[in-house]
This record gives sequence, structure tokens and C-alpha cells, in this order.
Amino acid sequence: MKSLALAISCLAILTSCAKKPNMAEPPPPSNLEILWRTPIVNYPSQYSLNMNPIVYKDRVIFATEYFLNGHSAPIMFMDTATGKILKYWNDYIDGPDNFTDYQSGLSENFLLLSDQSSVNCINLETQQRQWATEFDDCGPSSYLYQGYIYTSIYYNNERTCAIIRSPNDREEWDTIYAYTRTTDKDPTFTGIGVGALPNGDRVVVWKNLIWHASSGRTGIFAYNMTADSLLWRNTQIQNIGSTQALQVENSVVYGTVDRHAFAINLEDGSIKWIRDFKGVIAKPRMANIDFGNLFLHGDAMIIQGTGPEVVFINKSDGELRQVKEVPDAIPSWYSYFDGKLFYCSISEIIILDVYSGDVLFRTDENPDFRGLRSKIAIDPKRKVMYFNDGRYAYCARIPKDI
Repeated sequence: MKSLALAISCLAILTSCAKKPNMAEPPPPSNLEILWRTPIVNYPSQYSLNMNPIVYKDRVIFATEYFLNGHSAPIMFMDTATGKILKYWNDYIDGPDNFTDYQSGLSENFLLLSDQSSVNCINLETQQRQWATEFDDCGPSSYLYQGYIYTSIYYNNERTCAIIRSPNDREEWDTIYAYTRTTDKDPTFTGIGVGALPNGDRVVVWKNLIWHASSGRTGIFAYNMTADSLLWRNTQIQNIGSTQALQVENSVVYGTVDRHAFAINLEDGSIKWIRDFKGVIAKPRMANIDFGNLFLHGDAMIIQGTGPEVVFINKSDGELRQVKEVPDAIPSWYSYFDGKLFYCSISEIIILDVYSGDVLFRTDENPDFRGLRSKIAIDPKRKVMYFNDGRYAYCARIPKDI
């Protein structure tokens, strides 16, 4: 991935010497008020699959893997009101990456970026690199909780995998747990979550993805950071999972693997329930449940894969509450605001009611408004939302009366 991004950047450097054509302004959907849009590529044929937008004070942050305005694969600080690019940043310790999904995130006043060989931390107050670390093999996903970044590293010819963490504001890595394989299957640690036992002890949980020739399974680990000891290891889930983060709430671990959702008791690792989506959604094996959205709200576990359904199940017992049809596409991550879930779905922006799952808003069909894959960043003060379609960074007004 990193070599591809670098190759694209080098190619763009060469082509940028030629006369640059003007970017054609795609017409927006008629029912969405676009306040501004700023190009993040040089040509309409280019498409930048990059990090989700980040809102920090009066700045919104986007990125591109292309050479843009004299800068190679920059992070761009834009004015939230106008979209003007105020600063470019590309002081990567080991070159750029796409930083999609769990490879980028905001924690306090720090933007953390991770890939397979490094972690970069940007101080958003100074807009400078705070610290960075190079690894032989890490992540590439990272997870942010309560002032720390968590990721995994691999060594000993990938026979050993470890969960590590560092404070956001300084490079100070600590190994939480290291595991060396005892079979011919290399460990893959990912999907890290953090929670607390009833006595207040802090616990980190994660998935160990074990691949086989035609299938796989997922082990779940829990480590008590307060007591500095392995709490439990669950090997009962006979399905392969993804990098989707485990979520811990009220001493229960929630997650998805393949076509299943599950809940595990944080205290002892026992399975509370497992929900099979066979018979619940149209094509459970094709819906990529564990690659989509997992959102906890009240007693509801809200799940959306790549199929045309949003599923609501009870957190307490896994019983089905309701299934709602939605546009069939690859969704971005949910953003929550004012009782609503916002997401992009290739050529549409969709807003759902968090209680009922009803579609409250979707943009009109427009063939020029496509490639929407980023998470929607909400600015609650200005009542606007930010997103990108791989060609432009957008700011749009949140629809009223929904």
C-alpha cells in the first residue's frame, strides 16, 4: 500500500509539470446545500482514497495521496468556513500512506496516523509533528482510548505479536502483552477495545485473527492492565473477523465476525450470546457484517454491513428488534449527531433515525456526485458536515427539519 502511494505521488510530480486543466465543478444534488468544495486532486480522473475528515476548532483536516499544489501527499488544514487550504503537512517519518479507517484518528489535540511501518503524531495546535516511531512491522490499524494510542507489532519472523500503547503527547511505548504462536498459524492482533471491570480495573481486549486455507476463526483476548495479567482468552468463536474494533460497555464486550454478532462477559470471557444473521438479512455471507458499522445506543446494537439492511438487536440478549431496508452500497462509518446517524454510501448521503432506523434524508440521484467513501465529520456549532468524494473536500449544511 505504501509503495503504491509513493509511486502515485512520484507519477503525479512528473505530470504536474504539464499544463493543469481546470477541475470541472460537479453539480451537487438538488436537495443538499453545498457551502464550499475544495479540490484534493489535480485531475477529474484521479481519485484519492484517504483519511476521514477531522474537525478541530476552526479547521477541518483532509488528506490526499497525490502531489498537490507543490506538496507530496499532504495533510491539509482548511478553514471550516471557506475551505481555503491554510497549511500543508507531509513531515512523515517514513513516507505517506492512505490512512483510511482505523489508520487515522483524533485524540485530544493530536492527530494520529499509522501504517505498516510507522506511527506519526501531529500536534494540531502547532500543526507540527509531535513525535513519530518507525517499526519493522506494525498495525497498520491503531485504536485511540483515553489519551493513548494502541496498536500491534510483529517480530520473530512474525511468530510473535504484541499489543503496545503510547501516550498521545509523547513517544513512550509500553508492551501490554506479547504472544508467540505454538502452531503453524501466525497471530494477527487487531480490533482493539478498552473498558473497565466493575471494580474499576482497566482492561484491553482484542481479536486474534487466525487464517486457514478456506476459512478461519477469531480468538478474543482480555488483559487486565491494572493487575498486569492476562484476564482470559476465548477460543469459541469459529468464524473469521476483521479490524473492526471491539466495543466494551458495562463490562460486556460487543463485536462481530463474519455473519455473526456476539457479546462476551468482560469478567470471565464467557459468551453471553451469539446472533447468526442467517434468515435475518438477505445475503448474510455477502453482507460483510464485520467490515461495516457497529454502533451501540441504549439497549440497541446497530449493525450495517454492505447489504441493503440495517439490523437492530438487543444488547442484553441478542434478540432481533427490527431490520430496516437502506440503500444497498458500501457504507462509510456512522457519525452520530442529535439522535441521527450520518453516513456516505457511494453516491448518496444518508441520515437515519437512531431509534427507528428510518431513512430521514438521502441526497437526490446525481451521476456526477459519486465516490463518497469518507466518514462524515459533523461540526455541531455551525450545523454543517464535511466529507469527500475522492476529488473534492466538501462542506454542506445539515438538512433542516429532519
